[in-house]
Parts: sequence; C-alpha cells; structure tokens
Amino acid sequence: MDAESSSNSELIFNCIGSLRLHSSLCVAGNFAELRDSAYDFYTRGGNNLLGCFGLNNKSYCILNKEYSKDEREKLATTIIQELQSKGKWGEFFDTEVSPFPYNDTLANKFFPVRPEQLTILQPEKFISDAILDLGGEEKLKIKRRTKESELNIPADAELIQAKDLPDNIDDVDESILEKVIICEKTGRPFRIMKLELEFYRQYGLPIPTVHYEYRDEQRYTIIPTRLLELRACDKCGKDTLSELRKEHTYKVYCAQCYTKEIY
Repeated sequence: MDAESSSNSELIFNCIGSLRLHSSLCVAGNFAELRDSAYDFYTRGGNNLLGCFGLNNKSYCILNKEYSKDEREKLATTIIQELQSKGKWGEFFDTEVSPFPYNDTLANKFFPVRPEQLTILQPEKFISDAILDLGGEEKLKIKRRTKESELNIPADAELIQAKDLPDNIDDVDESILEKVIICEKTGRPFRIMKLELEFYRQYGLPIPTVHYEYRDEQRYTIIPTRLLELRACDKCGKDTLSELRKEHTYKVYCAQCYTKEIY
C-alpha cells in the first residue's frame, strides 16, 4: 500500500524505490532484499532493521547500531509501542523532528508557506521553532530559518567574476577549480568541482555564471505551487485541507469519508 516504484515485494507500506522487500514499512530509496524492517533509508540487504540509513546486509540494528537478536527485539518493541500509543507507528516522521528548517527543504518549493500561516516562536534565533497553521485543527510544529545565510569567503581565495568566465569551455583550464566564482545574479560565491568540469567539457557546455542554488530556485518558478486551503468535504461538509480550489468541479472528501468510500 502507498508504494511507489517498488517491485517483487509484498506486505509493504509507504515504500519508495524498493526491490524484493517483505514485511517492511516506511522505507525509501534503492532498497533490495530487505525484510522485517521499518523506517530505513538507502539500505541494501538485511533484515530486522529499525531507523537505519545506508547499511549493507546488516541485521538486528536500530539507528545503525547492531544488537543481539534478543536485545534488538526488546528495544524495538518498546519503540514501536511508544509510537503506537501516539498513533504514529507506520506514518512518516513528524515535521518537528526534521533537522532542517522548512524553508530550506523541497517541501517549501511545492507547498510554500504564507506569512499569515506562521507563528515564529524564537525570532531572535537563526533557526526558530514555529507553528504552521493550515486552517481549522491542522497545526504543525516546524523549524524556520529566520535570516539569510551569511556569505563567508576565505580571505586568501582567488575570485573571478562570472562575467569574466570564458564563453567556450575549451578555453577553461584546471585553475578554475581553485577559484571562487561570484554569481552574476546574486553576488554569492560558488566553486566548480573536478567531475563537474569534466562533465561540461564532455558535452561542450560553458561554465555556469549563476549560483547553483539560484539555478535550482529558478527551475521551481515554472512549477505551479500547491497551496493548501480549507474546503468543505463534499460528503459530510466537514472542513478538510485540499490543494484543489473551490472553483474546481472535482469532489473532495475528508480522510474519514474517503476511507469509507474506497473500503
């Protein structure tokens, strides 16, 4: 259920990019031959894992620490029961445990937050706790970066303005790898890596003149944003969140009515 790009798997829930999984939930990214595991990311092979990242063919681990079978089962049972008591077992991690502020994540690119939806709890901090009010009873605890990052360029760095870069990649030598390029749009510094330079040479591409984060931001300007708003359930009338505007003719059900309808 809720599995994407998964094949030859069974008894899985909330899984992405998984191959030959059995009895696993909430896993994502390049999984193979994994069984009886939960909340694992980029793990290849193994069994009885919980909350692990990047392991290969390991067993009886929690948060990448290996235990005996009995120790692992005892600790995993305690963790699972705690999550079950809060109704969170089998669901993705809460936004409040994210190590990154919301405005520095991909979520903010697809679901941007309006200022009136936010309550910043620690405005004096660079990264503050905040409350995201989506309307009605929907309130999420998130982190929010309150200031722009400072630009720190080493004093001994050799700078080159983007406008001074050669137009032809054949005119660029290895010394570019030691220089700091100043973005022509934002004034932010960035550097070119060796593999990146080899890629540009292979395909005859010029060195970029704008910062990579600015380039990434521009890509998302052509993608329609998804603004979540309250809308009445077309079955029971209860307020529910939806990205579909009221002028759309599609029926929108709340979670409870939707579940009753499909089951």
